[in-house]
Amino acid sequence: MKNSTKLKKRLVLLYRNTAAVIVVWILIVAGSLSWNIYNERQSIQKLAKKEAHSSFKKDEAFRLWIASRGGVYVPLDEKTPSNPYLKHPERDITTKSGKKLTLMNAAYVFGKVMEEHGPLTGVKWRLTSLKPTNPANESDEWERKTLLAFEQDPKEMFGFTDIKGEPYLRLLSPLVTKKFCLTCHAFQGYKVGEIRGAVGVSVPMAPYLSVERKAINTLIWTHGILLLLGLVAIGFVSNNSKKRILGRIRIEEELKKHKDHLEELVKERTVEIERTNESLRHEIIERKQAEEALRESEEEFRVLYNNSPDMYVSVSPDDASILLCNETLLNKTRYSREEIIGSPIFKMYHDDCMAEAKKTFQQFVETGVIRDKELILKRKDGSKIDVSLNTNAVKDETGEIQYSMSSWRDITEAKLAEEALRASEDKFRSFAEQSIVGIYLISEGAFKYVNPKFAEIFGYSTDECLDNMHFPQLVHPEDLATVEKQVGRRLSGETKTVRYSFRGIKKNGETIHVEIFGASMLLKGRTVATGTMLDITDRKQAEEKRKQLQAQLQQAQKMEAMGTLAGGIAHDFNNLLMAIQGRTSIMLMKKDSSHPDFGHLRGIEDNIESAADLTRQLLGFARGGKYEVKPTDLNELIKKQNRMFSRTKKEVTIRGKYEKDLWSVEVDRGQIESR
Repeated sequence: MKNSTKLKKRLVLLYRNTAAVIVVWILIVAGSLSWNIYNERQSIQKLAKKEAHSSFKKDEAFRLWIASRGGVYVPLDEKTPSNPYLKHPERDITTKSGKKLTLMNAAYVFGKVMEEHGPLTGVKWRLTSLKPTNPANESDEWERKTLLAFEQDPKEMFGFTDIKGEPYLRLLSPLVTKKFCLTCHAFQGYKVGEIRGAVGVSVPMAPYLSVERKAINTLIWTHGILLLLGLVAIGFVSNNSKKRILGRIRIEEELKKHKDHLEELVKERTVEIERTNESLRHEIIERKQAEEALRESEEEFRVLYNNSPDMYVSVSPDDASILLCNETLLNKTRYSREEIIGSPIFKMYHDDCMAEAKKTFQQFVETGVIRDKELILKRKDGSKIDVSLNTNAVKDETGEIQYSMSSWRDITEAKLAEEALRASEDKFRSFAEQSIVGIYLISEGAFKYVNPKFAEIFGYSTDECLDNMHFPQLVHPEDLATVEKQVGRRLSGETKTVRYSFRGIKKNGETIHVEIFGASMLLKGRTVATGTMLDITDRKQAEEKRKQLQAQLQQAQKMEAMGTLAGGIAHDFNNLLMAIQGRTSIMLMKKDSSHPDFGHLRGIEDNIESAADLTRQLLGFARGGKYEVKPTDLNELIKKQNRMFSRTKKEVTIRGKYEKDLWSVEVDRGQIESR
């Protein structure tokens, strides 16, 4: 019972110790990560300071050379006007040949150089003072604090500040008055040896910070993996210990049961002994199983080591001999293990990088660490493998390096992918340059790329379009709002693609119609507008012509419909006139010429005749002023008219006598019927 209690206490202690080890391991990994991040940042800052110091020394030597010679004379023109802040009796002179020159002091020279060519390096040169003669050299807040600090300790100072929202490393060095400086600055009361201001440079930190972020991300990943492996190992050891303790607790409990049972049942002692032996046998089996699990774990680690995609190798720092390697290295280099183990590590490197490999090994001996070093391995057949080397040193208690833990990552495919990407870019550039449609890219309102077809559409050269030309210069004023809206929609992320057309202005002032198929994309962290353009001027003109013809056709169809309607009305109206004519004629037959109604009836006949003429005109209008002449049987035509006339009065009987075998004649039936 006491032993079981002790084992349970040991189990609780195991849990506590495991938790403590996990905490310690997390703290170790976190401390290592923090230390490496700190070192990485310090290294980046040292590189930036080195660049700033180098640029400053070069610029300072140039400035001192100009200042020691009293400045330099240059032709007086728009780019180099007279320095209004230079107090010198011979600032502006004229040579004997009549050429006008102006004197440029060192500060003015550097100001013009920075103004015209500053973007070439990104490094900014700066001259400032608490009492500047040129307002442009007025010190900002950081410079003012530094200038005041120079009064206590005149040594160059570094500072990390933002300039127009971008991070910069700034170096400022005191400007000590020399004898040749008094030529232009004596009026300010300076004396030789006094500090009259400061000069410095500003190095953009964006490239350095980008490298720093990548390095920190790599450190975080590697330490994360290391932390996970450590936790797995701690968990494995703790679990095995827990199994052993639990096994012993179970054994103690079984022994106690057996003991109690033996005291109560002496007669069954033999059976109890057998049970005890069985329990011991189970314990032996469990121990063997634990040992087998440990061997399997070691085998799993060996499999992972030998089947890793990276090539692992351990090297002695004394003679550079290879102590250990994995199967991946043997498979990739095609050497046997016997050919590699004990051989110098330089045997594995290709002659093209041998000098760099020896230099890298020396760096490992001195520092114990190599990170992402690109080298070239040599297979047994002499072929190359591009690799990235990472190395950590395994040290003893005294800090002496015992051997390396190195990995080579095969980056051959990555190199080939880079070359393929470059080839793909060349193909796209060739496609764009030879495209039959205009292609453009707009950033911040200006064209950053146009192909020859785009420039041809507007009558410009490619260089003219890329010379700080903004897209509103090519848009008709009445369509500018539409174009700005479509470009803004893409840049704001409201839409990815657009299609629209507008009127453009060519270089010669001619108005053209173009159609845009636009999109947006990210370029260097900024959203830019891109797309293709078609000149649709000819298509627009064809559409206008088609609309005119369509309008004319619709008008003609309307007139034809009106003619058809007029023809139908005229025909029916003519039939009514004939009926009226018939009835009027019957009435005249019954009237004597002396009858009072005789004159009125004659007037009705005359009006009917006039109406018949109007009907014929309507029929002519309905037929477009043409007669419909076709073969007609006159007998049939007369019979039809008689039948219609006989219906007007039942008392009238019409007898017809028609010529037999009468030939057909070509007449306009409408004209005949209207008569």
